[in-house]
Amino acid sequence: MYDQYQSYSNEDLLYICTHAEQYDAVSITYARQVLTERGIAVPETAPEAKWSGKDNDLIGNPYNKLSWDFDAEEGVLHAGPEIDHKALQWHKYLCLSLIVLTAILVILKQAPGLIMYGLCIYALYKFKSWGWYLLQYFAISNIILVIIEVYSIIGIGALDYFADSMTLFRIGTAIYFGCVLVVIHKDRMLNLFNISHRNRRNAVISVFAIIAVIRVLFYLRYN
Repeated sequence: MYDQYQSYSNEDLLYICTHAEQYDAVSITYARQVLTERGIAVPETAPEAKWSGKDNDLIGNPYNKLSWDFDAEEGVLHAGPEIDHKALQWHKYLCLSLIVLTAILVILKQAPGLIMYGLCIYALYKFKSWGWYLLQYFAISNIILVIIEVYSIIGIGALDYFADSMTLFRIGTAIYFGCVLVVIHKDRMLNLFNISHRNRRNAVISVFAIIAVIRVLFYLRYN
């Protein structure tokens, strides 16, 4: 690993050192060693990292709040305001894709939860954390419902359903939401919406619990 880190740029090594929560101790040690050998001073900790006394979660992640500007002439590191352009680009594409999907659902008269979709898009656009939670619920519930539908179709041998355009659309929508889940669970997006890893885990568990309760209630109601 040490030899590998010698080929890294100063900026990459500094990123590792100042984002200790994302790397193991060995990686950070080697990154610091290579920087020290290059004559570059490395700060002990990243500023603006605040811990809540109750949950011990990282609040105000410096990856979201600050950037580290390396001054090549002085060989020092300066903290400054960060704009995570990649996360903002993902955010823009996410909002646009949801608007397009909602419009398609309206055209197909398949959007009974149009108000909820609208609220979700608004909250995401405004970088509200509850928009992230709502989108995750939509995504996971949609994927589970499509999996159940496909399993039922295969179970009864009614493969002709796969030739139906609406069935294919629902499957395509589930694939889209699968991609959405991958994107919104990336650290860049979590930081953008101020979602800690603990809250993300609890949110996922809550969504599955809600879906399980709903399925049990439907089963008891119609059986």
